[in-house]
Amino acid sequence: MSAPSNNKLKEQIRDILLQHENYDNSSEEISNVASGDCLEKLAAGLMTFYEPELKRFREQLAEVVGPPESPPCIGSSNLQALLNMRNKQNTLIEQLQDENKRFVETQNAEELQGMFVTVKAYQTKLMAVKKEMTILHDRATKMKKRALKLQQRKEKQALQRQQQREAQLQREQELVGKPNAPTVSSPTSPTTPSNANLPS
Repeated sequence: MSAPSNNKLKEQIRDILLQHENYDNSSEEISNVASGDCLEKLAAGLMTFYEPELKRFREQLAEVVGPPESPPCIGSSNLQALLNMRNKQNTLIEQLQDENKRFVETQNAEELQGMFVTVKAYQTKLMAVKKEMTILHDRATKMKKRALKLQQRKEKQALQRQQQREAQLQREQELVGKPNAPTVSSPTSPTTPSNANLPS
């Protein structure tokens, strides 16, 4: 710590003590409290408390703005300092935009992952529906074949019944159409009963 900054700090502490309401502003009391040794210790304590934070702040400021330069004056050096500051700000803005892009891409990747999970679930459902449709199609085909066989069997049975009826009717007609065994009758009878029994 340099001597001018110590003296300045001592003066500031002395001013604070003078303004404090507990002191009656008597110079004797202030000089006793604010003796060189006491002020030195107070200044050292304050510096150890705030110095690390100030150094860290200076380093961060140097990263953003750049190393401390001489005070800007009007002219080309001032313009150069402004241009440097602007370039550093642009660099910082680009870095922030890149971080934002990465964040958005990460979010999009999570959404895309969610979509893949949804697609996979729907694909599984689709496969289950396809399988069920195939099973139902097979059942329908088997039922159609069975119905066709039943229909053919019924038609065949109906045809057989029809043929049996026709055969029975034909037999009945044959039985009705045949007269009883002809007996020898006398040729002198004027009427013949065989003509009367013939079906018309």
